[in-house]
Amino acid sequence: MTQSNDTPHARDVLRIVDGLHAGANRVLARDEMILVGSGDDCDIVLADDGVANHHALVTLVGGRYMVRALDAPVHIGGTQVDPGDPVELSAVQPVRIGEASIAFGAEDDPAWDTFVTVFAPDDEREPVRPALVRRLPLIAGVAMLSLASLAIFAAVLPASEQQTDPRERLGAVMAEHRVANVEIVDGVDGRPTVTGAVDSRATLERLQAQLAAEKIDAQLQLRTGEHIASDVAEMFRGHGIPVQARYVGNGDVEVVGEFDDGADIERLVRSRAVADIRGVTRILPRTPQGGVPQADEARAAAPPPAHIVSIVRGNDPHLVDSEGRRFVPGDTVPGKGQLISIGEFAHVLTAGGDLVKVVPGPAPASAEDAGAAPADAPSAGDPRFAAVVANASSATAVSTTATAQAAPDTQ
Repeated sequence: MTQSNDTPHARDVLRIVDGLHAGANRVLARDEMILVGSGDDCDIVLADDGVANHHALVTLVGGRYMVRALDAPVHIGGTQVDPGDPVELSAVQPVRIGEASIAFGAEDDPAWDTFVTVFAPDDEREPVRPALVRRLPLIAGVAMLSLASLAIFAAVLPASEQQTDPRERLGAVMAEHRVANVEIVDGVDGRPTVTGAVDSRATLERLQAQLAAEKIDAQLQLRTGEHIASDVAEMFRGHGIPVQARYVGNGDVEVVGEFDDGADIERLVRSRAVADIRGVTRILPRTPQGGVPQADEARAAAPPPAHIVSIVRGNDPHLVDSEGRRFVPGDTVPGKGQLISIGEFAHVLTAGGDLVKVVPGPAPASAEDAGAAPADAPSAGDPRFAAVVANASSATAVSTTATAQAAPDTQ
């Protein structure tokens, strides 16, 4: 039986019912996608035996619980489910992932009472022996003498050549290979762990080769564009919209499908299910004919995004755009979101609920200098999808230019 999420007081939860982390739980949103595995980039990290790096993808879509095996099989009841298509679950139905088990269901479902909570072992430590306390003054004295000797030794040594910080070099290499949403943290083994997204598997292989050549030891947990596009397509299919997804770089994913209007796409893009997909910055919808889905006349007439050129602080803090318009905290900045605060930096709250820093820049070039599209170019439709039309217009312009340049050669 499929569990519904209509009751306002009965929240949906995901609980770990067996394994090292038994008793842990997480409250789920109405539409949510959760990556479970042993990798540090997973939403739920399990340290149990038999758990793969990216073991399974679990989703709650429209009150339906689904699980899809990724790097290794999962077991539902007595059935082994190999990596492939998602499988729908009943409420509070255990799913075994390695040596751990998880289950979905309403928070107040009586079926939870059938599980026995396993508590982690006591981790108390023996108190420090009094003898060590008595030796603390002696240890402190020896430490002071050692520091003094080290300072004298360092003073007489010649200055060594400045060495490159491996962490800084690692960040520079990530920037060279255009790793999106990059984050570098210390791993459990002391090695730096890098998370983020790259355009393709070929880019990942080139990045790994450069790190090996420079002898930079790091653990890469990077998602490729193929993985990101697959997750986006899976989420659209879960909402009954079959699409073909393609990662186009810089966190942008183009989806091609038969969309009724732009409003359907907007609702899905603003959902937490899409926001939780790691590596996604924007969704670029297209129809099979190459068009952009339109919502209505009001949406097509939406104002163009504001280009902020300066931040004014002091007693009257405000933003100024390239057209001379002022925006104070509380105003809506077209194409960016609601202006929240102006301090050392200015921040806006986007429609998706993200807090984004506003970075001012020079005014954009005029349409004549920038080679603007003809006046009869198609409407951009939903401003959030304007990049799709811009990309298509640029491609047409390049194609036309190439034809014009090639004409003299054929004569």
